Amino acid sequence: MSTELGIALIAGAVSLASAGFTYRSNRATSRVEETKVDAAAFDRARAIYEGALSRMDGEIAHQAERLRSQGQELRTLRRQLLVLIRQVREAGLVPAVSEEDL
Repeated sequence: MSTELGIALIAGAVSLASAGFTYRSNRATSRVEETKVDAAAFDRARAIYEGALSRMDGEIAHQAERLRSQGQELRTLRRQLLVLIRQVREAGLVPAVSEEDL
């Protein structure tokens, strides 16, 4: 019986060691899979962020161009107003707006 007990103990130790190695292997595989999932999530988040950043850059460029255009339009309108004020004064009329109000 002691031989049978020894064989049973050896078989039990081997199966216990095998279970331990399997557990460690599964843990390592699980960590690798978690890392892959984290990397994929990071890539998706980065793509979303870069897309949003690109859209904001485009919007800023659009607004800057719009502001330049409006500034040019404002300068043109002021010149036209000054011409009209001068014409009104030359006609002997006094405008209700002074040049300082411009």
